[in-house]
Amino acid sequence: MGSLSLLAQTNNQNVASKIPYSQLPSDINNNNNVVKSSAAYDFNFVDRSSIRRSNAVIKVGVSKYDLQTNGSVARRVILHSDGTVSMAWTTSFQDNFSDRGTGYKYITTANGQWFNATPLVTARVESVRTGWPCIGVLANGNEFTLGHIAEEGGWARAENTGKGTAFTQTNASVNDDGIYKPIWGRMANVGDNVYLIASYTDSSAVGEARFKTVQGIQAPMTYSKSNDGGKTWPISHVLLPGYDSTRYTTGGGDQYSIDARDSFVVICVTDLLEDLAIWKSSDYGVTFTKTIVDSFNYAPYSAKKLMLDTPITHDGTTSVVIDKNGYVHLAWALGRVLDTDTTDASYSFFPGTAGIAYWNEQTNTTQLIATSIDMDVDNTGAYEFMRGNTANLESGSLPSGLNHVARIGNTSIMTMPSIGLDNAGGVYVSFSAVVENDFDEIWGLNLRDAFIVYSSDNGANWAKPLNASQLTQKEVAFPSIAKDVNDYVHFQFQVDIIPGTNLQNNATVASNHPIQNNDICYMALPVSQIIAASIDQGAVKVEDIAQSKVFVVSQNSPNPFTGSTEVTIYLSNPSPLNVTITNVAGQIVKSFATSELNSGNHKVEIDASSLQAGVYLYTMSASNGETVTKKMVVN
Repeated sequence: MGSLSLLAQTNNQNVASKIPYSQLPSDINNNNNVVKSSAAYDFNFVDRSSIRRSNAVIKVGVSKYDLQTNGSVARRVILHSDGTVSMAWTTSFQDNFSDRGTGYKYITTANGQWFNATPLVTARVESVRTGWPCIGVLANGNEFTLGHIAEEGGWARAENTGKGTAFTQTNASVNDDGIYKPIWGRMANVGDNVYLIASYTDSSAVGEARFKTVQGIQAPMTYSKSNDGGKTWPISHVLLPGYDSTRYTTGGGDQYSIDARDSFVVICVTDLLEDLAIWKSSDYGVTFTKTIVDSFNYAPYSAKKLMLDTPITHDGTTSVVIDKNGYVHLAWALGRVLDTDTTDASYSFFPGTAGIAYWNEQTNTTQLIATSIDMDVDNTGAYEFMRGNTANLESGSLPSGLNHVARIGNTSIMTMPSIGLDNAGGVYVSFSAVVENDFDEIWGLNLRDAFIVYSSDNGANWAKPLNASQLTQKEVAFPSIAKDVNDYVHFQFQVDIIPGTNLQNNATVASNHPIQNNDICYMALPVSQIIAASIDQGAVKVEDIAQSKVFVVSQNSPNPFTGSTEVTIYLSNPSPLNVTITNVAGQIVKSFATSELNSGNHKVEIDASSLQAGVYLYTMSASNGETVTKKMVVN
């Protein structure tokens, strides 16, 4: 099927101003998407002094290796059924990155603190140099990681003995034939069924093979499957049906996404000059059916094809998830390309294009859910950012007229979506984008933040995107969210003080982006804030938050239980809590009060050891008069 032209409509007061998918602005120099020269721009820094951070950003680790992906962001956050969280990332503590590997953090309550994140992660989980980690939970409850071994190709596998325990490296897995080097993996699993997609690295070193070509595709994406938790791989490095030179010419690292739920597996592939397509399996990854979600009019692209209409394409970043009914939800970032000359192999890419698109398999509809219109925070009618935010290094030298560049790979100005779902039809898409009028003080380039856009009705209607991270004078990049959402959207992202990355944007002659520690951060963003639109950057002041009644009380866990149980709460303002337990007859059987709790996230323990088995109600009241009551069952 081709590109769909749909206009979303909603009754939500926080509705975004949407435009049809096929009517994205034709280039980067128009009223909806303006790139300004740093020499001509008068810096007006965003004044965030009046903005109250209403949800805590927690530092869990550091990494001097600051490139977490070349394209699509991996699914690196897991929300467990008990409300705890595990996450992984690429870490390194040496300037030469010789100790690069998987950073891992299990986050839970400790010492009365919400999601205690200390101590910081200071070592990788493997004994060899790896990168691009994937994380999953096996049927026995152990966690495992796969990190690629770039020098040799293939993966190092590590496994622990349960959530939060130490890992042991077990074996290098999924190597190809010993000649070619598969890396850049994306993994999903359901128990011991593990599904892996990857591509091939390229080397021009003497004696080493270049990338592999299969079915006419250079460095294609391959698919592998394990039935024993990633120890052996009976299906190894095969190409999916319909993935061939009739529509594709090249693969590439990180231009794909994968998810699995129950017997379903879905894989998405996209790139600048390709169709956006999914392959879906309903038999545990044995057979797949291909669907073209958004076709590229010039596929398969070659240098002999003119593209004079600046067609809409995809910037190579995507995220896919399967809902509880087995339907696919897909998000991707947009771009535009142009080719006016068939005498060479070059073409033009417009990274200033701004748009995040979404597709729902159940309704077979495509929408633009975030555009440049939504990012116009100063209401001038234009999404304005510096030219250096869209420029790349050329032969290791800065482009003429620029002292810094900050573009992350070949991605667009709005990029790297990540999808999560709740159990009530809520769809959440995070993405990375530069912030208008928020510049770093050294180089004068726009800084990035992590944004989120939300639908309450299974993707039919969408609210306006919100700035989720809001970190003053910080570059927030590579946001990834857990695919499961409870009362919170569970975020991971990387934080830097210089826009861009050292590995992609440092010019040796200028040393404009030196190697330094980058913070790996976690945030539990309350869904209530997203619904209330109370986190919007530049719009939330102290008095607004004070007047906003945001008091979240989760279902107790475990439930049913014996002895004691815990309740997760979120406070928008400091307050003590009064807790009352009543039986089904309405009689108070227990009550207590906490000391004053700071704004943010906490866990409150309910000791029910003195209560008889049965059904009870717990009521929590904050000092502003808000009261929440929920049911619990004592065994």
